[in-house]
Amino acid sequence: MSELSCLESLQELSASNNNLENIRELVQLISIWTRLKRLDTSRNPLCSKARYRERLIVVSPTLGSTQLSSFDKKKTTTTKLFYL
Repeated sequence: MSELSCLESLQELSASNNNLENIRELVQLISIWTRLKRLDTSRNPLCSKARYRERLIVVSPTLGSTQLSSFDKKKTTTTKLFYL
């Protein structure tokens, strides 16, 4: 996935069912993609890791914004963000 790091203006990524396993690599990419508003990583092995959604949201303020984004087709509540 490191080849995607040049996409600094990326706003939406649908990576569903792509056998993604390395959450560290994805965290690194998300920190580069400062405009990312939507991310779908459903049906990937990394989804079974504990608190994977929270780890990705913490890295990207735009993924955590309830008015702008969705993550794996789920909205993130303000209350949940408060505790991250």
